[in-house]
Amino acid sequence: MKKITKLSIVVPCFNEEEVISKTYSVIKEIFGASNFILELIFIDDGKPMQFFSFVSMLFFLTSVIVFIPIAQTFIETGLVPRLPSVLLSTGLMILSFLSITTGIILDSFSKSKLENKILAYLCYPKYKISEK
Repeated sequence: MKKITKLSIVVPCFNEEEVISKTYSVIKEIFGASNFILELIFIDDGKPMQFFSFVSMLFFLTSVIVFIPIAQTFIETGLVPRLPSVLLSTGLMILSFLSITTGIILDSFSKSKLENKILAYLCYPKYKISEK
């Protein structure tokens, strides 16, 4: 009698919902004829930090680009003739810091959610298949 073994495969999805069904069918096709009890675990491991860092960098660079001519004028004359540009630059810098803070918070939530999923999975008892 052949021994039946259990195979667990953890598949990170990375916010790719449309690929899950194709991945499932490919894995089923590969392991379908084998003597494995197959367990597939799809984990959505979102990366909000990457997105919000990119947005934060855009705000930061735009703020610096707007501020450079104002700083040059201030160094030369001692005056700030374009107050709306200063306010725009300040607002963009604040948005940059808010974006990176949002990314850090959402990334920590994403990681804790993943850890909770893993802990919930580990709570299930392991079953041994006995040969008869």
